[in-house]
Amino acid sequence: MGLPDGYSLLPLGIAALCSTAHAFPGEQWHIAGQIHGLDPVLLYAVALAESATPRGTSQVTPWRYALRAGTETHYPRDVQSASTLLASLLEAESSRTLDVGLMQINLHWHGHRVENPAALLDSRINLNVGAQILAKAMASAPQDPALGIGRCQSWRDDRARWYGDRVLSIYGALLLAWSDEDDTEREGLL
Repeated sequence: MGLPDGYSLLPLGIAALCSTAHAFPGEQWHIAGQIHGLDPVLLYAVALAESATPRGTSQVTPWRYALRAGTETHYPRDVQSASTLLASLLEAESSRTLDVGLMQINLHWHGHRVENPAALLDSRINLNVGAQILAKAMASAPQDPALGIGRCQSWRDDRARWYGDRVLSIYGALLLAWSDEDDTEREGLL
């Protein structure tokens, strides 16, 4: 979604990804991936496409408190600030335009998956909901990963393919950055 000026997601920048690689959060990504049959690196790539924010001089990471209302993205510093802003946005905006958290869960389409929109500020809940959405979307096009991944954003094939290609580009850069690690767990998942 939106990135601050000077940052790009295509190709996101190998230097930024290499720096981000050292901060790969690990366990929660692996758990969500295992539960939903997804590569945790693919989940991380989606989170980068959705909520990437600069951290320091060369790091780009997903941001668990990212909030998007229409075309404006906010990056609150903490859960308290994010909760306050989310409540304010819910009063001012239609839920159709609100995306919440590191996987940018759209409240109009997927708000029913949680009891309270603020629950999506919990990164584990947000990641699990995002993984559910991604797994279902990918199952709709098992022979076409780009289209399947893209359907977690849009069911219009042109938009879906653009988004899927974008995520796969980030995914490929992450795999390249992490190529020193054991990739045997990831084989055959895409």
